[in-house]
Amino acid sequence: MRALFQILSVLFLVFGTPVALLGASALLYAYWAPVQPPPSLNEGPGLAGFLGLFMTIGGSVTVLLGCAMLAGLRALQKPEAELQWGRDHKRLW
Repeated sequence: MRALFQILSVLFLVFGTPVALLGASALLYAYWAPVQPPPSLNEGPGLAGFLGLFMTIGGSVTVLLGCAMLAGLRALQKPEAELQWGRDHKRLW
């Protein structure tokens, strides 16, 4: 089960980071792109802002979940002294 959570956390980090960065770049494009008056049908910056917002939020949540999983797995790891004691006293189990 631990290996599954490790793989899942790495997948969250690997796929969430590019999505968050792409969403942030779309937000920057939407902010910096010139907006023409309404008859020009210039929907690009608005659409980029809309999609960029969702991509940034989704990617950020995924990265935070991956970081939280790794932190939780590291916090639940047994110390080396406890593992060594268990190996030395195997017959007690």
